[in-house]
Amino acid sequence: PGGVRYTRRGDLRLDDQKRVVTGGGEAVLGDDGQPITVPKGNLRFLRDGKVFDGTQRVGTLGRYRVGDIASLSGTLLEAQDPSKATPDSRDIDIGVLESSNVDVVREQSEMIQLTNRAKLYGELIQIQDQTLDKAFREIGRGR
Repeated sequence: PGGVRYTRRGDLRLDDQKRVVTGGGEAVLGDDGQPITVPKGNLRFLRDGKVFDGTQRVGTLGRYRVGDIASLSGTLLEAQDPSKATPDSRDIDIGVLESSNVDVVREQSEMIQLTNRAKLYGELIQIQDQTLDKAFREIGRGR
């Protein structure tokens, strides 16, 4: 993708070029805006975002708080206004994948309830139509 993208993915790893990448293979930028490389391949992170190659510090993860975001594909996010992205000093958890904030069972239950209501309303409309149709026929016969 063109330009800077943001992610909350925690499954960071090294690619063939010894660059830190997301699980999707996108290069991770340091707080200096450059890709982080780990020449010896001994990748280690600290919760404050520091990146090490064994005991040698090779960079710091770029961590930002972004207000308005647009989802691109997968887990990549784009800032609507990149100038509003501000450095973030919160600790991070590496190797952790965020779970969904959607309760699937609850959402599915609500969807079933809505479907049942829609069917009921559809049946009520049909009954009303049949009643009106019968009334017009009776009036037409002069009763």
